[in-house]
Amino acid sequence: MPKSTAEVTEPVVISGKRKVLILSDIHFPFHDEAALMVALEHGNKEECDTVILNGDTIENYGVSRWEPDPRRRNLQHELQTCREGLAMIRSAFPKADIYFKFGNHDDRLEQYLKKNAPLLLDVPECSLESLLKLDELKIKVARSKQVIKSGNLLILHGHELPKGLANPVCAAKRLYDRLRTTSICG
Repeated sequence: MPKSTAEVTEPVVISGKRKVLILSDIHFPFHDEAALMVALEHGNKEECDTVILNGDTIENYGVSRWEPDPRRRNLQHELQTCREGLAMIRSAFPKADIYFKFGNHDDRLEQYLKKNAPLLLDVPECSLESLLKLDELKIKVARSKQVIKSGNLLILHGHELPKGLANPVCAAKRLYDRLRTTSICG
C-alpha cells in the first residue's frame, strides 16, 4: 500500500462536564458591541468555564479576495481591534478555557499570503495566531475544518459543511439531516 499524504486532523475534544459559551461570527472590527456585551454578561451569569470563538472572530476585510473598498482596508486596525476584543473576552473569563476556531474569514490572511507572499507562510510571526497574540492570552487554537467536540455535541463553523446549509429555512433540521448527530453550526 503506498503511503498516504492526506492530512488527518484530530478533533478538539473538550472533556468533562462544562458550561460552554459559543460565540460565532463576531467579525471584529465590524462587531455588534451591544450583542457581544449581552452574550458575555450571559456567559458570566451562567458561570461558563469554556468559551468557544466559533469562527469568523476577525473580519479580515483588508485581505479579502472579494473587491474590498480600499478606503476601508486597514489590516492593522482590524488586528488591533480583534486583539482588544480577545483581551476583553479573556478578562471577562479569566479562568475559562478559550478556543479560537478558524472560520473562513479567519483563514483569509493565510489565503492572502499563499497568493501574494508565499515565502511568509513559514514565518511564525506572520500567522494570525501570532498577530493576535493568542498564546499570550492563553487562547487555544482549533484549525479551520478541525471539528470541536464537547460531550456529544459537534461544534462547526459554516464553511466546514460541504455545500453549506444553502437554505436557512429549518436550518437545525437540515444540519441534523446532514450530520445525524447533535450539532451546532455558526
